Amino acid sequence: MLEISDRVTILRKGKSIDTVVTSQTSQAQLTELMVGRPVSLEIDRPETHSPKPILKVVDLTVPTPDGGVAIDDISFDIRTGEILGVAGVAGSGQKELCETIAGLLKPKKGAVLYKKENNTLLILNKVCLLKAMDIIALSIIIFNMRPATIKTEALLS
Repeated sequence: MLEISDRVTILRKGKSIDTVVTSQTSQAQLTELMVGRPVSLEIDRPETHSPKPILKVVDLTVPTPDGGVAIDDISFDIRTGEILGVAGVAGSGQKELCETIAGLLKPKKGAVLYKKENNTLLILNKVCLLKAMDIIALSIIIFNMRPATIKTEALLS
């Protein structure tokens, strides 16, 4: 954002906090204005203990409700200590990918393997709680739910 803008207006909780000239600000200052307090942008990343993948997505194809294709034959691995971030413009398949990894959608083809076990059809609470994976889903934002709500309801199930 700093490279492509002249000015940035920061909104927090629906209110305009400040407008800054990007050539006279820093990423840390913008972050503090957005959050309301200083935030360390340093991430303490643990060393990975195993080069082996802990999660594998293999040849995954996921249909759309209207019969189209949301995800078309993708594969990737995630190793211990890695963080997967999925981003894209609306309609590019990120929602379907996350829901399939979580076991909420059935793929047309392919598999989601956790520690070599096929978890393609597991339900969300089994993936999150029994397999010690944390998922912060788009639906949390859409339905205005807190992450703790999902874990709490999964525990009660």
